[in-house]
Amino acid sequence: MSKVIQSLPFVTFATGIGMFLEIFDFMVYGYLATIIGELFFPPEAPAAALLSALAVFGVGYLMRPVGSLVFGHISDKYGRKVAFAFTLIFMGIATIGIGLSPTYEAVGILATILLISFRLLQGFSLGGEFGSSTTYMLEHAPSQRRALYVSILQGMWPLGVMSSVVTLYLVSLLSKGAMLSWGWRIPFLVAGVIAIVGLIARLMLGETPVFKEIERRGLVAKSPIVETFRKAWLPFLIVLLLQIAETSIWYSSYLTTFVYWQIVSKVPYVTALSSYVILMILTFFAYILGGYLSDVYGRRPIFRYTYSIAALTTVPLFYVFKVTSIPLFLGITTYILLLYAAFPNAALGAAFPELMPADVRVTGFGFAYQIATGIYGGFIPYISTALLLIFHDPALSVIYVAISLAIGAIVAWLWLPETKGVDIIRVKG
Repeated sequence: MSKVIQSLPFVTFATGIGMFLEIFDFMVYGYLATIIGELFFPPEAPAAALLSALAVFGVGYLMRPVGSLVFGHISDKYGRKVAFAFTLIFMGIATIGIGLSPTYEAVGILATILLISFRLLQGFSLGGEFGSSTTYMLEHAPSQRRALYVSILQGMWPLGVMSSVVTLYLVSLLSKGAMLSWGWRIPFLVAGVIAIVGLIARLMLGETPVFKEIERRGLVAKSPIVETFRKAWLPFLIVLLLQIAETSIWYSSYLTTFVYWQIVSKVPYVTALSSYVILMILTFFAYILGGYLSDVYGRRPIFRYTYSIAALTTVPLFYVFKVTSIPLFLGITTYILLLYAAFPNAALGAAFPELMPADVRVTGFGFAYQIATGIYGGFIPYISTALLLIFHDPALSVIYVAISLAIGAIVAWLWLPETKGVDIIRVKG
């Protein structure tokens, strides 16, 4: 057992499978938004049903800050392992629950209530997953390769998206009637199997060396959230502002672009899905490259240059969706946007927890991260789609994304310290 626990490849697998499951579940819901809108809401205009489904997508994110506080407290006070085992349990329950839920036609408004309830539970578990898993990986990785190892973990995002796309592609081969009747349930139920595998793997892990050390020294925080704002309020603010920028481009590049391929560029659904499989494979390697560059040149340059370039070019890149429907051009445009998300995302997995003292690490960076992602990021697909319906221009629908990126660039240039090689066992702010 001890050999398994000390194996970095196994630690990476056990930690990464949870991240994979989290994004698989959430992206399946996002990509099935039009079908879910039709099945779980009162008969309305198609646009209103889509917005309702996307709004419920955002509702799940409102629980993420709550989850980060609960699981962050557990991680910092009782250990990283305990917290991220329970996040998988709750995510599995919520996902299988959605897959087995009755539709609006069968039980009326109860279907909508069940859908919202399971989405809230998903958001709660995801709120604790990122902070616990990322910290667990960081605290096992060699000091000179922290960003690289954590970038592999972060790379589960595009692999999870890719797997959700492949699953949906296979499901889309069903007839329209079969898809609406039972086909849409398959991806959610598949996720339940992944949850069981992930839970078994995580139960085989031990505690991180860093937590063991601060526990041995008697330095475990009595109240992690209080200690965070007492001695780490500035890193908390930096993480919050940088993550607002990151979550804006992340969801715009992963989800908003997929919606725009279909409703703006009029690309067939199956063609869009096939294109995204290729894009996600390429994006996974971009994460690894971003982690490697972060270990070589530092975390700060990744944020500075990526956010600066993205702030200037995101709006014109989204205009491409209005002027062409050629998959090759749309694919190149989308991949550039995905790079804007991938490089900082690879770096932040190391940079954000490194900014925080060890005794409040998960609570501190996890809460800031989830405030930005939960309150702001989860509603980005809804906001962008609503603005598109108002202005009929994909470029105008993402101006607020460019503004968020500009703020992130300013923070990175003026206030972000370099954390490459920093002592991660320190407990002082």
